[in-house]
Amino acid sequence: SHVSGRILDVGCGAGRTLKYLQGQGFDAVGFDIDAIAVQLCEDRGVTGTVVGSFEILPQFSPVDALVWMTRTLCAAGDLSRISDLLEASYKICQSGGTLLFDSIEVRDDLSNRGDGVREDVLRFRYGDQEGLPFTRTYFASRIAERLVQGTMWTLEQILREEDAYLVVARKV
Repeated sequence: SHVSGRILDVGCGAGRTLKYLQGQGFDAVGFDIDAIAVQLCEDRGVTGTVVGSFEILPQFSPVDALVWMTRTLCAAGDLSRISDLLEASYKICQSGGTLLFDSIEVRDDLSNRGDGVREDVLRFRYGDQEGLPFTRTYFASRIAERLVQGTMWTLEQILREEDAYLVVARKV
């Protein structure tokens, strides 16, 4: 298993991952900028969730693993901001801890800018309620590798599927 100890689900959304982790007995907590999503977490019986933006990361220190799933890291803004958040994640993670994040694979073709980056605007719907709109910056796995190597994280692996990938990094 890549993840153990206290787990922080960054951008936990409506709590699907947290509900699973807590159900498996993990000490897992999370936050999301969207109050509607956090309320849905609570309605599902998920505990340890709060409303907040990426700036509250230090409040969770220390953690043993950070999970930025469903392309949450992509919602951080441009690549410079994403790099800053990778560094902030490193600071709150225990030695030997794990970082997991994913993105869609951005290929250099006619539908993209050609630099391995693609942006769009996303707004989640929770039943009859609409969440906040935000820009997502998707980036190619080769860029993810460069971003991780530009911080203190040690890249363990990139698990690639056809149109998506998962990064596993460790704090050594």
